[in-house]
Amino acid sequence: MADVLTIRVLDKNFTTLLKRIRTLPAMASNAMMEWGKGLENSLKESARQADIKPFTGSLYNKGIEWRQAPKGTTGRLFMRMHGVFLNSMKTHWVSIKPSRTTLVAWGQQAQKAGIMRGATLVAKGKINRYSIQVHKHPFIDLGFKRQRAKLRPTLQRFTRIALA
Repeated sequence: MADVLTIRVLDKNFTTLLKRIRTLPAMASNAMMEWGKGLENSLKESARQADIKPFTGSLYNKGIEWRQAPKGTTGRLFMRMHGVFLNSMKTHWVSIKPSRTTLVAWGQQAQKAGIMRGATLVAKGKINRYSIQVHKHPFIDLGFKRQRAKLRPTLQRFTRIALA
């Protein structure tokens, strides 16, 4: 068999560059981990800004989470289903009834006086039900857009560190 291509490295800087390029996969993993954790925090912050209350579930603790192996090349953003539902549901009516204790408790601490009054009357048993109209909270796209702008600078910074 004949050699088709032979590369002889004459420059020491070139060999140093090749050694540094081997560190790029680790750099990509670290950059992805940092960006993913930032995405997690950005989504939690946009959920707070959308005024999603803790009554709707535990989005602020483990409800939104970036998971990646320490040296892994795949990262995933996990979110509890109620967070996805809050982001994408159609506007609809919900009845506050005595059997829905969590909804009654939420209504009693609501910021709107009409909802608070209706939930209190349901809790006292003066009325059987009180209906409210609920709508989506589009917080996922806002958090992603905010963090998407930080992807390129994060990769550039980690590349500079790896090749320096």
